[in-house]
Amino acid sequence: MATKKQQRRRVKSKRHEYEYAYVDEDGNEVEPPSATPAPRKDKAPAGKAAPRGRRVVKPPSWPRAVKWAAGYTGILILLLVIPQAKKGGGSIVPAVLSTIALGALIVPAIYWMHRLQFRTYEKMLAKQSSKSR
Repeated sequence: MATKKQQRRRVKSKRHEYEYAYVDEDGNEVEPPSATPAPRKDKAPAGKAAPRGRRVVKPPSWPRAVKWAAGYTGILILLLVIPQAKKGGGSIVPAVLSTIALGALIVPAIYWMHRLQFRTYEKMLAKQSSKSR
C-alpha cells in the first residue's frame, strides 16, 4: 500500500493531465503506445541462489584471510601499542613487531573461520534444495 505522501503525489500528478499527441513518421496522429511493463530480468545467477533475506557467502581464500588479519592487526596496534607509547613505556618498535607477528598467526584461524562459514552455507543450501523438490 502506498504511503500518504505517495498518495498525495499521485493525486497531484493526475490533477494536471496533459494531452500528448503521438505522431508517426508520416505526421499522422496515432494512438498512444500501451504502457506495458518491460520484462523483468532476474538478478540472481542461474546456479546457486541465495535464500531469501540472506547474503551469499563467498568461498574461503587466503588473500581475503590476509586482508582480514591486516585489519585486525591495525586495530590491535591502535588499541594496544599507541596508548602504551603515550604513557612513555619505552620503545614501541618491539610492541609493533609483536603485534604484526600476532597478526600473521591469526591468518590461518581467519581462513578456517571463512571455510566453516562457507561449508555451513553450502549445507543450508543443500537442505533447502532437497526440501523444494
